[in-house]
Formats: sequence, C-alpha cells, structure tokens
Amino acid sequence: MDPGEAAGIAIAIALVGGIGTSLYLLWPMIKRLSALPKETVQNKSAAAVKIGILGAAKIAPMAVIYPCRKLENATIAGVAARSYQKAKDFAKKYGIEEIYGS
Repeated sequence: MDPGEAAGIAIAIALVGGIGTSLYLLWPMIKRLSALPKETVQNKSAAAVKIGILGAAKIAPMAVIYPCRKLENATIAGVAARSYQKAKDFAKKYGIEEIYGS
C-alpha cells in the first residue's frame, strides 16, 4: 500500500470511528509508513522523472518525498511555496536543491 492510499484510508477511518479508534486501527500502518526510507536512492537514472512540489504542505513528505526516494527513476527537483522562507526551510529539511517562492 502506498502512502497516498494509506492517507485516504486513515481519513475514512477517522471520519467513521473517531480519533481513538483511528489510532488503534491504524497503528500497524503508521509504523510501516514511518519505516519508509528517509535517504535518497544513490543511483538515480539520468532519465529520471523530475517532480516539483507545489506548496510545502505537511502531507508532501508522506505522499511524495518518501515514496520518490524509493524509486530509481524519479527525483524531487524542487519545491515552491507562497513564502520563499517556508520553501527554503522545507527544502533544507528534506534535502531538496531547488527553491521557488512567489
């Protein structure tokens, strides 16, 4: 199960059962997602798809960054946010080279 699918399931369970039930049912999934690699695959393909993140949102690491790090044929090229400083902080935290502000 990919992190995006897991997030959708988490939202559905939270809406139906409340936060306590959600945490109880989702704990195994949360543990599994937290074990996703935090380091980038070292041998990225020269033809790797370059992905840009629009908005330094809290869901971006789980939905885009960590899954992308597992792939050899995709890389995070840059991040853009309304505030240049927010984009800069986000890029520093997740090791993204290109930074864009509005």
